[in-house]
Parts: sequence; C-alpha cells; structure tokens
Amino acid sequence: MPTINIIASQDIFAREDQPAIVQGPAEDFGGMNQGSHRRKPFWKWDNSDIFSNVPRPATIISATLYIYCGTAQANSNAVQTKVCDADFSDTTLTWNNMPAVSGSDIGGNVFNYSATGWKNAIITATFFGWFRQSANNYGIVQSNIYFDAGENAITRLGHDGTNDAYITVEYQPNSPFMIFI
Repeated sequence: MPTINIIASQDIFAREDQPAIVQGPAEDFGGMNQGSHRRKPFWKWDNSDIFSNVPRPATIISATLYIYCGTAQANSNAVQTKVCDADFSDTTLTWNNMPAVSGSDIGGNVFNYSATGWKNAIITATFFGWFRQSANNYGIVQSNIYFDAGENAITRLGHDGTNDAYITVEYQPNSPFMIFI
C-alpha cells in the first residue's frame, strides 16, 4: 500500500515564564520542573498538504506521528500529545494566547525524551478525522513535559529541514467508480 510523509507546516513553542513573547520553532522548547519554566511545543499540518498528498477517495490504513529528539534528558517522563481546540499561528502564539486542549492523549503516552532519536505514536484516528474533515485540524501540542528539578538543559527537536516532525500515512486508494459486469 502507498505511504506518504507529510511534514509539519508550523511549529512553535510557548514559555510560561515569558507569557507574552512569541518564541519560535519547537526545536528548542525544553521543559523544566523549576517554578514557572514550563514550555509547550505545538505542531500543525496544513489541510492543503494533507489533501494534496493523500488522494481522495482513499481508505486511511494508519497514520504515525514522528518527532525527533536531538538532545535527551536523563529523567524525562512520558509526555502527553493532545489536539488543540482552536487554531494557532506560529507567528503569533504565546503562552497567554495558546489554544486550549481537551480529550485524551492521542499519542498513547509513548513520547519520552530520555533518549535521542525518533519518537513515534500511532495517531490514525486523529488523522482520519482531519482527512475526512469530521474533526477540526488545529494541530497538536505536547504537555506534561517536566524534568527533575535542577536540570537546566533544553530538549532539542528537529526543525527547518533537519529532522522535521512529520506524519507517515499509509492508505489504500479507492476508485470513485464501480464497474459492474
């Protein structure tokens, strides 16, 4: 079956200790359990990228989210990945205006940044909603990113053509026509 990789079109992070400042790409987000130093990375895939890369009609077989961790944190915990409840822009997002999130963890709580390399989670149901337009595609956010108190390192995630976050979609093209013999 065909597969396609769709690279995130937007990525940014928000910092609790700088709540009104637009930060920049999610590559340098870091998450520390030191007072108000929490940070949240956000990613979004434009609908036009989804619709132009996966033919319609098609059956979505699987969708897997991949995020690269370039600098590991020894005591990182499992990270939750959730869908955003409202849209955001990577040119304006701050801690003060970041979208709310709801629902359960779409990544199965499998993200852990205690080792470098690619991290992945099956997000087929979420991608299917985006593809069928039965769910709003406002992007995703990771939260509950904490490290032991006293750690002062940044977790670096891939960005700008080097290890960008992406979704691999496996699909079965469906013919829009039925042939009866």
